[in-house]
Amino acid sequence: MKSKMLLGWAATTAAALAVGSSARAAFVQFAIPADADVVAESSAAAPFGIDNGGQAFLSATQAAARAAVGQTANGLPDNGQFLDASNNVIQLLPYTGNNVVRRNAANTAAFTVNVTPNVYQSLTIFATSGDAPSTITLGLNYSNGTVTVPGVPVPDWFSDVGDAGFPAGEGYLVNGLDRTLTAGAGFEDSNDPAIFAIPIQSPTLDPSRLLNSITITRTSTTGTLNVFGVTGNTVPEPASAGLLGLGAVGLLARRRRRRRRA
Repeated sequence: MKSKMLLGWAATTAAALAVGSSARAAFVQFAIPADADVVAESSAAAPFGIDNGGQAFLSATQAAARAAVGQTANGLPDNGQFLDASNNVIQLLPYTGNNVVRRNAANTAAFTVNVTPNVYQSLTIFATSGDAPSTITLGLNYSNGTVTVPGVPVPDWFSDVGDAGFPAGEGYLVNGLDRTLTAGAGFEDSNDPAIFAIPIQSPTLDPSRLLNSITITRTSTTGTLNVFGVTGNTVPEPASAGLLGLGAVGLLARRRRRRRRA
């Protein structure tokens, strides 16, 4: 009987350890209040430009349709999906409607991205800037107050990692794209424009505080800001969760032994 009890305890202990060891961060993509279309997905599409000249991105199919013989067509995936390093799916909004939040000299209004309330170890903003680099200020709206983060750079869409002055720590969502000509028409074999991944991590982001939303304000006087999406990774459940499970298992086993002795 005792050996059975010990085997049962061992099995439950292994399960509790497995739960504790498998705890990991959850990936979340947040909705953005998109107000502009900057991707030509058909020959009839008339998107806003990434820049003020009306030059926009193309879908992969539309890039291939517009490219001339000998040109390489580089468009955004038709399904709008990208995989990050952990194989999480980053989903752009449909190209048939508004797919970015766009801000320039004519519209500098701040906008808010509501997040799933939680504690986050990292955030990533997917954005690019036309005409020139942009700068944004973030308002990290926690349940117990707001932290303002000024001076977050968004590179110009023709910038490249490694360029002089390229923001440290930032990278690509996608690079080497082509673009339309003015007013969303035609095709330019650019092989260069990019959408950038802009990470927000500790100590800028406080992983011990409950985050409710993010307010983004274009603060630069140059550049046309285009925000394609925002994602987050929650803080993993603490390893102590598994230890608490072990404590509960041990207490239960002790009570069973006492009852059998009685």
